[in-house]
This record gives sequence, C-alpha cells and structure tokens, in this order.
Amino acid sequence: NTSLDDIARTLGVTKPTIYYYVENKEQLLFECFLAGLGPIRQGIAAVESSAAPGRERLNEVVRHYARAIASQFGWCMVRAEDQDLGPELRARIQSLKAEIDRGMRRLLAAGIEDGSIEPCDPKMTAFAMAGALNWIAHWYRCPAATGSGSADPEPAETGSGSTFVVETFVFLQGKMRGHVGGAGHEARSQGETSS
Repeated sequence: NTSLDDIARTLGVTKPTIYYYVENKEQLLFECFLAGLGPIRQGIAAVESSAAPGRERLNEVVRHYARAIASQFGWCMVRAEDQDLGPELRARIQSLKAEIDRGMRRLLAAGIEDGSIEPCDPKMTAFAMAGALNWIAHWYRCPAATGSGSADPEPAETGSGSTFVVETFVFLQGKMRGHVGGAGHEARSQGETSS
C-alpha cells in the first residue's frame, strides 16, 4: 500500500525524479525482484563451469542465495510475491525463478554423480532448499530495509547480521547433511565398521 509519494518522501526526491527511472509502482517492484534474483543467478553462473565437486559449488550458490534473501531486496522478493505484478512482468520473474531452480537441480545432480552429495531427488531437494532459504525473509530483515542501518552491502568479514544468517544456514546445512558423501563420509564409515 506504499505510494510513489511515500517512496519519494522517504528518498528525499520528487515524484518526477522517480518517474525518470521507472514508469510506475509495478515497474519499481519488478526492479526490486531483479535486484534480489540477480545475485543468485550470478552465483549459479559463476560455479557452473567450475571443476569443484557439486556440493562445494552448491554451497557457494546457497551463500549467494542466502545473502540475496538477507539483503534489503530479499523481503520484497519473497513477501511481495510476483502476483503483485501484471501478467507480462510476472511471467518474466517466474522464468527467472525457474532458471534458478533448474540451476540448483543441475548442481544437485552433479554432486550426486561425483559422490559429494548422497543420492536424493534433485527436484524435491531443490524445492526444500529454496523453501528454507526463502523463509529467512520471514524472520530476518536487513537493517537497510527497515531504515535502521546502511544501504551499503555488508562486507563478509564484518560479522554483520546478513553474514551471520548466511553462515548459519550453510553451517546447519552441513550439520544436517554431515553424513553425505566425500572423504569425511568414508572416514566415518570406516570408523563405524571398526567399532
């Protein structure tokens, strides 16, 4: 229910200034979606040609995804829902989300193939991971999004709120899947058989 007048007042600019960059509120919302989805898509593109194991590449994408959700655009991307867009822009956002889903599935399948990820259903696992990551937006708000902090991206080394969220998610993902393939799995398996 925010008006362009509200946005202009918050930004300290005139309404015509906003119209110089966007045609209407729908386009502004669309641009917020793009800003949130962009880092996830970039993360997938960055690791797809890597020779690293699938799990390692997937963890990097999870970091990009969690940072995007914990950013000032994450809340919009998850909570605003693309149903607030018209049919054409909604279709474009749904296409980008589907692209991200396919990328996560490919990385899961690659990890299963190289043994770094235990066999699972890539489709359902990608859905579960995206659901868990998207839920971050329901309980964490970037200080810049609430007006209580800087709009600048938070450097990973600062121990900032979004970094904490990202690293906690990746840590828990590793703990939940600590039994999953790789050298650690083999060492545990040998230890279990010898005891």
